[in-house]
Amino acid sequence: MRGDEPHRILAEFRPHIARLDEYRILGARSCCYSMTADQRFLVVPLGERCFVASPCSGHGFKFGAVLGQKLAAGLTCQLAPDQLTAWAAGRQASAIQ
Repeated sequence: MRGDEPHRILAEFRPHIARLDEYRILGARSCCYSMTADQRFLVVPLGERCFVASPCSGHGFKFGAVLGQKLAAGLTCQLAPDQLTAWAAGRQASAIQ
């Protein structure tokens, strides 16, 4: 973040957050997006019912709910790990839709 940007952001919230003036900014960083080469989601099985997942890219946050649903299906054995990984990578089988 540049210059006074953190203070300008804080000022936007001042009317909405009680006692905000009692806090001070110690540091600020901008958000970095994780990106795969093909801008697809990333789901990697680490075990029978353990996955690492990222919606990746700047638009991925919009799909957090559906990613959560698919992960839940994987964790409850409604989707096999390879099906979940294929869906995330955009190689979706008709049975997963």
